[in-house]
Amino acid sequence: MFTGFLSNQNYLYRENALFGLKSVAMYISHETIQKVANQLVDMSKTEQVPSVLVLILQTIHEFTQNGDDKVLSNIAQGLYTSLQEHPDSDVSFYAKQYSKQATNHAILKV
Repeated sequence: MFTGFLSNQNYLYRENALFGLKSVAMYISHETIQKVANQLVDMSKTEQVPSVLVLILQTIHEFTQNGDDKVLSNIAQGLYTSLQEHPDSDVSFYAKQYSKQATNHAILKV
């Protein structure tokens, strides 16, 4: 699907692929979402462009909005936690915001 673009050296290709994934998230199968989420977490470990990291956070967040998947929630929370202390203020802001939302969502379900 978009995974070839996610590894492109040009950050604009990576950004466009992430925009595309966010747009079609509600139509992607559960198995594909988990696979792509794991790829995005791996990608976040080496990504140097803050705007791409923000889009990774937003895409993972969008994935978690389309169902009640504990595995995906754990993947997302791990990503949010790992990026909360990122040196870029936008990246850390989104990571903290999504982490709070995920925690509140988990509390409401109990």
